Amino acid sequence: SGLYKIIDLIKNAKESVKVASFTFTHEAIADELIKADSRGINVTILVENRQRNVMGSQYERVKGFGLNIKLDENKYNMHHKFIIIDDKIVITGSPNFTLSGFNKNDENMLIIYDEGLALEYVNEFNKIYH
Repeated sequence: SGLYKIIDLIKNAKESVKVASFTFTHEAIADELIKADSRGINVTILVENRQRNVMGSQYERVKGFGLNIKLDENKYNMHHKFIIIDDKIVITGSPNFTLSGFNKNDENMLIIYDEGLALEYVNEFNKIYH
């Protein structure tokens, strides 16, 4: 499934993982990001401010492990759902990083291996992660 592919890509990251997610409650993805950080991978995460305290939110947990996780400052919604691996691979689509997003809902997800396009996502991430 898409979830296992995401986890596999995070496991195999060599330098960096950037995550922008409207809501972030998926424990297995959080676990893999924590492991990546402990391996020395530069992990940066941005979540929607209004979603930081939803049931099962991984925000405080990940922050407690010392990862670079920030809340979006846009007064509207930061509705992105993408992950950039090593500034080269983009994982994007409709699922939030939640159990429902991968197990219940009808969703779509793309994994794009294109460095040029990945840099467009990096630029967007850098613009909103401050």
